[in-house]
Amino acid sequence: MRKKAKYIVAALLMFCFATSVKAEQCSYERQVELGEEASTVKVAYDLVDYDTGQMVYVVDPETGEVDITQEEPLILEYFKIKIMNLTENVYVQVVDLDAEEEETIDDFGAVSDDALKQAGYYFYSDSDKGTVYLDPISTDYIHEYKILVYSADPECGDKQLRTINYKTPMFNNYSTVGYCKKSPEFEYCQKYVSEPLDITLTDFLEEYRKYEAKEKENEKKNSKTTIKSFYKKNKKVIMIAGGCILIAGVATAAIIVIRRRSRLI
Repeated sequence: MRKKAKYIVAALLMFCFATSVKAEQCSYERQVELGEEASTVKVAYDLVDYDTGQMVYVVDPETGEVDITQEEPLILEYFKIKIMNLTENVYVQVVDLDAEEEETIDDFGAVSDDALKQAGYYFYSDSDKGTVYLDPISTDYIHEYKILVYSADPECGDKQLRTINYKTPMFNNYSTVGYCKKSPEFEYCQKYVSEPLDITLTDFLEEYRKYEAKEKENEKKNSKTTIKSFYKKNKKVIMIAGGCILIAGVATAAIIVIRRRSRLI
């Protein structure tokens, strides 16, 4: 029993010694360099067209009429998350906060390759010149990710350098309403929103009427302001032009009167 205990203690000491040596090898300057590389890692998304494999009837975009004699592929917009600026010195773990947790330890107590893929570990070797693309995801709801940036430098070990919290927007169904085609700048007409719109169609229509009335009032005010501003800026020109028109009118009237009198004579 004591012999086994000695082996355990020896193994622990060796582990601690190896860890301390590795820590000493990772200098402060190197840690700063790794931190700078980690700080350049960015996350964004592209909108991509995704062929669902389904067919739908053709709809006239102007009239909205459905032509049941013609079909076309159902193409939907999807988000494609991209993680940029990976290097050979840093890698990332992508955690989908909307997905259910999956078992990552196999029967032998080790992390399997399949589990690594499910957990979302991406290295520079998995990237296209430093950029990794995740699978396309639906735009119907908001997706949340936690992206952990780690050191891949063997001298510094798997040290976590940074955490990035990232959320995608979601498609706004109200943006397809006819009113939104007329007024796309209306706040409830944005194509993609950062939070779900907790509003009914009745409330939407009421808010739009308020918005439309306010816009018309602003147009009237802007029109009056424009006229006043134009008059102030061009007051002299307008007065001179008005005087010229008045003189020309008087002169024209005088000529007409003189001609009529000459005829009478």
